Amino acid sequence: MLSAILVRLLDEARHDELLFVHDLGADEREAGGTPDRWSARDHVAHLAYWRQRLVDRVEAEQRGESQPELEPWETMNAKVFEEHRNRSWPEVSAEAERSHAALRTCIERLDDEDLATFGRFDWMDGRPLHDAVMGFAYEHQQLHLAQYHIERGDLPKARQVHERSVARVVAADTPAALKGLVLYNLACFRALHDELEQAQAALDRALALYPTPYLAEIARADPDLAPLRGPAG
Repeated sequence: MLSAILVRLLDEARHDELLFVHDLGADEREAGGTPDRWSARDHVAHLAYWRQRLVDRVEAEQRGESQPELEPWETMNAKVFEEHRNRSWPEVSAEAERSHAALRTCIERLDDEDLATFGRFDWMDGRPLHDAVMGFAYEHQQLHLAQYHIERGDLPKARQVHERSVARVVAADTPAALKGLVLYNLACFRALHDELEQAQAALDRALALYPTPYLAEIARADPDLAPLRGPAG
């Protein structure tokens, strides 16, 4: 079942998060963040918030309730940062574990039709729910861990984070759309870091795998992919 595969991927991502926290130096662990440069604690708190937000949306669907109104993520992220920036590590760690456990439980209740059918849930704008699991949880976490390393000058570590997370999804018995989604984001990462040949190869694979025009449409204007479009952008 797809739910079991997604749960395994989420567990592996959570393990990555725990290792990330474990490997922090004393200065990194105690550092505070700013709106433009988050601390490790800020990233972990942010990820916990968005995992719980997905839980809330899926549970509302399961109860037959209308979806909550959501403000744009840019302003929401700023609010989440301010609300959580002064929380202690024990508080943040406990919330991270709670949100992960709650999301596991939600996913385990869903069948393949719920997770993989395009257009099943109105709030997904025609896309399958497994895209949200990637976007709110699995890939979201990898993007934040990679960003932390990039901001501290460790591009090789950031690259390792991206490639490891993508390899897991591609190697697993996941739908083609899910493989396409993670490869698309890998293409964006590589394009942003001037790895243009590898970025184009990942993008071509992504577009071939995703069964609707969705990725092709956003690729035409995605600023992350501008280096692949040449001087005209």
